[in-house]
Amino acid sequence: MLPLTGNATGVHTTGLYYPLRGETLHFGRPRGVSNVLEQEQAWVSLESGLLLIIHTNSRELKT
Repeated sequence: MLPLTGNATGVHTTGLYYPLRGETLHFGRPRGVSNVLEQEQAWVSLESGLLLIIHTNSRELKT
């Protein structure tokens, strides 16, 4: 998760290895880039800002 237009505030996640509970992700700092799915689906909500979320299948990347 990368903030795109400044900070993303009030970020909550479920279903991820590193859960966020009302956190602020700061623009230009890669704090949210190494999270891992713990369940088949994950949920993300935020109070303000814009997040880029990228999901990759690590099994497909290992060739």
